[in-house]
Amino acid sequence: MGSIWIGLAGLWAIAVGELIFETGQGRDGIAVFGVALADPGRPATFWIVAGLAASASLAMAIAVGAARGRHLERRMARDLDGRFDRLAEREAELRKRRDAVAERVAELHRRTEALARERDRVERAVEAERRRAREIRTVTARTVRAVDEMARELETGAERLVVLPDDEQPDELAVRRATKTDP
Repeated sequence: MGSIWIGLAGLWAIAVGELIFETGQGRDGIAVFGVALADPGRPATFWIVAGLAASASLAMAIAVGAARGRHLERRMARDLDGRFDRLAEREAELRKRRDAVAERVAELHRRTEALARERDRVERAVEAERRRAREIRTVTARTVRAVDEMARELETGAERLVVLPDDEQPDELAVRRATKTDP
């Protein structure tokens, strides 16, 4: 649409230029395209020609300014659309990053909970092993005391009687020890 207005303003400027050229050739009055239009006198002709020249230049300036304004408006709209598109892409990228970070944080929470459960299980196992070790030390200490006591009894010559439960069959070694006498 801007080129139509520029074309019309150009045609007007050509017509006014022809009018100025033919009027300035020395003919009497105002003439255009070989036709004399009017003869208002020299001062009036000067002002009419000046007004027409000003109108042609103003028409051309307005047409070019409007076309340039529309071009600038379209370019600014494209730039603004491009800027909004870049912002939308950036927002989508940030949203994707936030989702990835949220997923990673959730995964880290799951792993932390699993590690805490594993730690608790290992601590319980270590505590059970410590209790077993204490029990073994206790049993070992009792056994050592019992062996020491038996050794003292053997030194003193006292016989020791081993009592077995009724439901178990005594083994031969236990029977010999129970009946053994000192040499």
